Amino acid sequence: MLENDEIVDQFKKSLSATIKSIGKSNTIEVNFVQDGPSIDGDIINLNEPNLQSLKKNLNYMRAEADSMALEIRLHTKEIHQEYLGNNDVVNEIFNAVEQSRIEAQGSHIFKGIKLNILNKHKFDIQNTEDKNNKDKEDYKEIIEAFRYVSYSELTGEILGGKFSAYKKLIQKKLGHEYNDFFKKLRNNITNQKNFADLLQTFLDNLGYYDHNNKQDGIDNEDSSEDKDLHDEDNKSKNQDSKTDTKHDDEASSSDLQQASSMDEDQKMGDEANENDLEYFPKIESLDKLENYKFYTDKFDEVVKAEELCDLKELDRLRLSLDQQVFTFKPLIAKIANQLQRKLLAQQTRQWEFNLEEGYLDTSRLARI
Repeated sequence: MLENDEIVDQFKKSLSATIKSIGKSNTIEVNFVQDGPSIDGDIINLNEPNLQSLKKNLNYMRAEADSMALEIRLHTKEIHQEYLGNNDVVNEIFNAVEQSRIEAQGSHIFKGIKLNILNKHKFDIQNTEDKNNKDKEDYKEIIEAFRYVSYSELTGEILGGKFSAYKKLIQKKLGHEYNDFFKKLRNNITNQKNFADLLQTFLDNLGYYDHNNKQDGIDNEDSSEDKDLHDEDNKSKNQDSKTDTKHDDEASSSDLQQASSMDEDQKMGDEANENDLEYFPKIESLDKLENYKFYTDKFDEVVKAEELCDLKELDRLRLSLDQQVFTFKPLIAKIANQLQRKLLAQQTRQWEFNLEEGYLDTSRLARI
């Protein structure tokens, strides 16, 4: 069980580091939750992995992380908000096509990401085909069609499953402007504002902005007024409760931190007493991860430690390493003894001299 948890923890660390590298931001916070993937500013929430999910859906999880990291790197939230209005259908279409723009631009930059996201969309569209039913609302079908068709047209990749039906639906909506529409979008894939302007113009020509816009505006005004009154009442009620619970939260937080530190110390003490090979995760279990491989070693490089930090920092790191390895000294000695016995067992050296006289001169043997 321990080695499985360590494998999952290593995957989490690697995935978090990859997200920060792709997103070009050290302020990104990566959380692993049970509620499904989401993104809020610089906070990325991903599904909590386990060893079973790593075996089956490793590339899918990497694709989700890649897509969110690209959104932080290539998407400006303020520009996107300018084009969102009261029409939920238009907003969903905007979100879907903008995500396709982000993924397409990222696919041009990172070839490995392109493969991950492509396989993810193929998997999703296959599942969408299985889940769809006759009672599904038309607007959801249109949003899914814009999502997959825009990704396909912007990247040049063909998806399977229900993709052909989605493409026919969009071609029917756009008519003779289909090719011109996606050609202009491809030419502005690196400019979010121009891309959004073109998309807004085409959606307006299709009549999406006129549909229910007036009624949506009236309904939203009434609901916003009611919401403001309701929020004011809740604010006054919650203010007192927050004041009362503040001190309790601080006290409980302090107790939890103290208990957590004691548990960690106890855990470290227990591990220090072990002297067998169970210290390490079983490396052979990694071979059971199907279809896992690195995409390319083109960008790999070897850099000397002296080039990364100065001598003072190297001494500090060396001291830190010695402290961490201290508890493993009994295990290191055990492994070293086993290795020595194996090496000695392979020796076939022998001495033969003075055989004609019928005895062995031990003094000469000592000199050897």
